[in-house]
Parts: sequence; structure tokens; C-alpha cells
Amino acid sequence: MIVSQENSILTLKYMTEEKENQFFDRKSARKPVKELANFVASFANASGGTLVIGIADDGKIEGFEDYPNKYNDFLKVTSIDYLKTIPNYKNETLEVVNYKGNKDKILLIHVQPSTDILIRNVKDEVYLRQGDSSNKLSSEQIRILEYDRREVSFEEEINTRSNVNNIDMEMVEIYKKAIGAENKDSLEVLRARNFLVKKDGEEHLTNSGILLFAEDPSIFFPTARVRVVKFDGTEMHTGAELNIVKDKTFALPLYKVIKETQAFVDTQLREFNHLGNNGEFVTVPEYPKFAWEERNHKCRMPS
Repeated sequence: MIVSQENSILTLKYMTEEKENQFFDRKSARKPVKELANFVASFANASGGTLVIGIADDGKIEGFEDYPNKYNDFLKVTSIDYLKTIPNYKNETLEVVNYKGNKDKILLIHVQPSTDILIRNVKDEVYLRQGDSSNKLSSEQIRILEYDRREVSFEEEINTRSNVNNIDMEMVEIYKKAIGAENKDSLEVLRARNFLVKKDGEEHLTNSGILLFAEDPSIFFPTARVRVVKFDGTEMHTGAELNIVKDKTFALPLYKVIKETQAFVDTQLREFNHLGNNGEFVTVPEYPKFAWEERNHKCRMPS
């Protein structure tokens, strides 16, 4: 029986009859090498898999008889001629009888998943195996995968929509005091900590710089804000039954938003007085602070 030595599931019957899936695809040797390089990359960017070359999509065993020069070409499908980054893989050649009844061979490329880096082709495109398809990803989808593999740190990413005019200089002074750099130039401190980075001749904040030092981070990240809503009863209503008593949104640098939100919530809580067991009046807040603040609520500036 003809079977892969690398994966016992891959018998010749399986490779010719089984429906293509997340971990298996077959292609005719007449396909362009650069096209099949994208299939190799797609497996590596997903969960790995095997690309079988020499069997047509309909399961016909074509081998390489009709394409005698293509075998050596396909041995290079994982090279820098086609891929900017090379995945872990292993080639395997199986002797078969082709559809003409002649001795021939097929090439199996066993691809391991790449967990720490995306595999790109020479055009810097990224393909991902999804079900029985190898799909080209959009720039947004690529960025998500880059974050997932930690190729790109969200915090260190330069936000080109920002500039020095977005900086809350008061916040920078608070930061400088926290790290003992009061006598240093404010912008130099931000540059030294990679919160302010030059790109294409202009200076921009990184994403972490925006969250820590931008006057209004929500301009760049709409959800980078805190909304406090106080309403009568235990459920919030809308329309004619609207029961909101207080509604305030804070869109500030992270340090300030925490401090000001805490202070605002504190003003919205009532206090109750009652006679204690010792005969003295005791003041009790409507809700204990530990119920709405973290236990260690002191906000420290990062160094």
C-alpha cells in the first residue's frame, strides 16, 4: 500500500478520494510554482498541513510525466525565490502509477505551523488556510495575526495620525515626577521611552503614548474612555421611562481618567448616619469603597 511515512493517514486512496480540508490539499503539477508557494504559506500560518503535488483536484494521478522539469522546480517552492520567510517543512516523494499506467511520482510537502512569525510570499502577501481554502488576507487581518504572534506589539506601534500637538504636557510632568526626571526636557523623556517616535521625518506617538499622554485618547481609540451612568432603581430604562440621574464620560489620559472617575463616583455616593453600639453616631457610605474600587486602587505611573 502506498502511504506517507510522515503521516499514516495519507494513503494514496486518501490523497485521491478524500475531500480537501484544513490540513490537506492536492494540486496538479501543471500549476505555477509561485501559486503553490501560497498554499505552503497558508498551511504554515494556520495549523500546518500537507500539500500533495501531482494529483489533480479531481483526484486524477497525473504525476510529473507530462511536466518533467517541474519536479525540481517544486522542490524549491519553499525557498526564498517564492517566500520571504521559510516555514518548517519536510519534502516526501512517493512512487506511484499515473493515470496513463506509467511509473511516476508525487511530491508531498509537510508543513509545520508557524507560531511566532507570519510566513509571507515575496510580494509580502499573507495567505491563511481556512477550511478547504487558502485565502489572501487583508491588511487588517494581517495585523491581527501579527498581534497574535507578537510580531508587532500594539503598545509600540506608531500611530501616524498623532503628533506632538496631541500631547497633554501636564500629564508628561506628572510622569516625569514619577520617574524622577523633573529636570529633563519633556519631549526628550517621551522619546527616550519610545512614546514619541520619528517616522518619515515626522514625530508621532505610539499607541501606548496615546493612552498615557494624549489629551483625548478617544480621538484615536473610540473606546478609550470611561462612562459613568447613575440611574434610579436596579434597571436602566429608555424613552419616556428614562431614569438616568447622572451621565458623565471621561476621555483623558489613562492616569487622569482613573483618578477623575474615582473622584466623580465618590461624589455620587450617599452617606448614612446611625447610632452605633457605643452610643455615638457613625457615618456609613452607601457603598463601601472596596465594592467599586480595586483593592489596591492607587494608580502608579509606569516607568
